[in-house]
Parts: sequence; structure tokens; C-alpha cells
Amino acid sequence: MICPLAAVVDIVELLLSYGAEVNLSGPDGRSALRAASWAGHEEIVQRLLDAGANVNQQDAEGRSSLIAAAYMGHVGVVEILAQAGEQFYPIDYVFIDIVIS
Repeated sequence: MICPLAAVVDIVELLLSYGAEVNLSGPDGRSALRAASWAGHEEIVQRLLDAGANVNQQDAEGRSSLIAAAYMGHVGVVEILAQAGEQFYPIDYVFIDIVIS
């Protein structure tokens, strides 16, 4: 059996090798980095950052990848994003609730 996540990592690698725009976002402002952060895919988050993804990019609601990862409880992704230089502002009350909890 092939791990589906391994297949996703391979697809991300393929897209990056063909020059995919890593900071492209949809109408809601959500980028691939934010999606990977929300889902907790540490390896994909790291590969997107290595490819030049904007660590401080925010979605249409002003939420960053770090906020998405924290909200979902993905501590490993939060650590990766913090080490990559993501700023903890503007302050998001969802993030504060997570930290207090």
C-alpha cells in the first residue's frame, strides 16, 4: 500500500520542479502554505518554505499559516513556521484563545 501523503509530497515536488508559483492564492487568500499548515503536513510546509513561500502571507481574513496551524493544534508546523521567521502579529484572538487554553 502506498501512503497517500507520500503521493502528495511527490505531487508538490513535481509542481515545484515545473516552476509552480508558491505564493499563489485563491479568492479567499489561502495559499498552498496555509493549506499545508492547516492540514499539519510538516514536510510539505518545509518544502514550500524552501521554494520561497511567503511565511507571513495572510488570507482574506487576515490569518496566517501559523495561526491556521496553531488553531488545528499542529505544534510541529507552528515550530517550523516560527523558525522560518513568521511574525506573531497582527494579534489574532483565535491564536490568543489557543495559547490560553
